[in-house]
Amino acid sequence: MPYFLFSVTQKCRISELFSTEREMWTHVRANGLCSEVIDREDLEPRRVLYPDYEIHLCDAAGRRIGEAVMRERSGNG
Repeated sequence: MPYFLFSVTQKCRISELFSTEREMWTHVRANGLCSEVIDREDLEPRRVLYPDYEIHLCDAAGRRIGEAVMRERSGNG
């Protein structure tokens, strides 16, 4: 399922479509749009988007699907 990055303040999509969640998070991390949070030393860090950004699921044409918003990812994926 494709994903895209959305800017809350600009109220628009600000990235290309990514075919996997892993590709999306690679883009987010490479562009410095998230921080890594460590809750416990025995767990992998969580990646948390900065407040201005959201990740949305979309169809192949880039239209948002549903109201779900992704803001964090656990682990190194």
